[in-house]
Amino acid sequence: MKTRLVLAFGAVLFLAAAAAYGLTLGSARLQADGVTRNVLTRARTVALALRDAGIELNPEDVVEPAPESPVTRGMLIRVRRGQWIEVATEDGPAPILAHEGQPAIPANLLLQAGVHLLPGDAVVADGRQVDARAPLAQLPLRLSLAPKYALLIMRDGIAMEHQAAGPTVGEALWQLGIPLHPADSVQPATTAPLADIAGADSIAIVIRSAREFRLSVDGQTLTVQSAAPTVGEILAQAGVALTNLDYSRPAEGESAPADGKLQVVRVREDFIREQKPIAFGEQRLFLPELDLATQQLVTPGVYGIQESTIRVRYEDGVETARTSEGERVAVPPVDRVMGYGTKVTIRSISTPDGTFDYWHSITVYASGYWPCGSAGEPGRCYPHTASGKDVDLGIIAVVLSWYRLMQGWPVYVDRYGPAHIEDTGRNVRSEYWIDVAFPDYETFLELGGSAPGRTTLYFRTPVPSEDAIRYVAALPLR
Repeated sequence: MKTRLVLAFGAVLFLAAAAAYGLTLGSARLQADGVTRNVLTRARTVALALRDAGIELNPEDVVEPAPESPVTRGMLIRVRRGQWIEVATEDGPAPILAHEGQPAIPANLLLQAGVHLLPGDAVVADGRQVDARAPLAQLPLRLSLAPKYALLIMRDGIAMEHQAAGPTVGEALWQLGIPLHPADSVQPATTAPLADIAGADSIAIVIRSAREFRLSVDGQTLTVQSAAPTVGEILAQAGVALTNLDYSRPAEGESAPADGKLQVVRVREDFIREQKPIAFGEQRLFLPELDLATQQLVTPGVYGIQESTIRVRYEDGVETARTSEGERVAVPPVDRVMGYGTKVTIRSISTPDGTFDYWHSITVYASGYWPCGSAGEPGRCYPHTASGKDVDLGIIAVVLSWYRLMQGWPVYVDRYGPAHIEDTGRNVRSEYWIDVAFPDYETFLELGGSAPGRTTLYFRTPVPSEDAIRYVAALPLR
């Protein structure tokens, strides 16, 4: 019984001691060396809690809260490691102290060392050029300013001297605060490394600022930003191509217009083909088996087709010109072939003047004339015929084409009498015509005072040559 009491009393003492020990433990959150963890500690101060957690501090480290601060349940203890950064200055290396957790902005770190950034400056962190105003992922060991290049910047004809580190043309211009429009022209290109183009003298950079142009094309007006010197280059940058006969105002080879107005004229050409008939000609075929002057169609005529080509020019859909491109015979005509009979048959005619043999006859209109009553010229007399004979009964005049072949031929004119072809005249009628002669006006009156009018002309024998017969077979009016 006594033994049991002793054991029970010992257990009570153990539990009481354990409870007292537990009451002395505290829970805190510790953030150090990039790790955040919960720790249990009986330490009364932050410094002792760090010691219990195995955290060793360096003189440049910063502890938050301060090391002498009391530990409270659930508190956050942060250890910010210090790091010395070597900053290159004009006076030599200048170390600065930075701590984890502070923004690692190069410009601010340089300012700690008394280095002020100027336009064109570039910062090198641990051998790599960085953005001076953008936080680094981690604190660097070394900071310096990148070496600068002397620049001669010519912008729109205005020269400026600067220094900038680059490393490219574009970055140097950005460092100098020189704005660029995407359409600006920069030579050398913005991607060109300054180190590749640097020489003994300044690096020349030419900037041609983009201008705004209003481009009329395809029924719409486009606003185009371009620094190109010529119209053609502006159009190319705008993605507008001149094809075939298209042209621009001003022309694509001309300088960019001062008023900023451009126009592209779309040109197309169509070809129109027009046709018109070609009249067919006539060929004569003399047929000895067909009676003289009888006509017979041997081959019908066929109209041909003449084709002309016209070039029609349209500018922006509006017709501006028509030009003939020439003509050609698309289908040649086929001549009509007429057959003319040349078969001569001798016949006789009984007249008040006797019986006459003739080999051909035609219907004519016969007018009359006398020496002083011809050609419609009052007071003028022509006593002789074209063949030199006296104008008298028994003479007739015919058109010149007949006379050349028939001069001297014997004929008979119904209601006039026998005669010979010895004179010429002019036919103004649309039918065959002759002029019968009288020696004077008095004789004309004695014989009735009128010419025969429409009558029959008989060609008396003898029969002329074959050529003459063929001529008569297709006898012309004039």
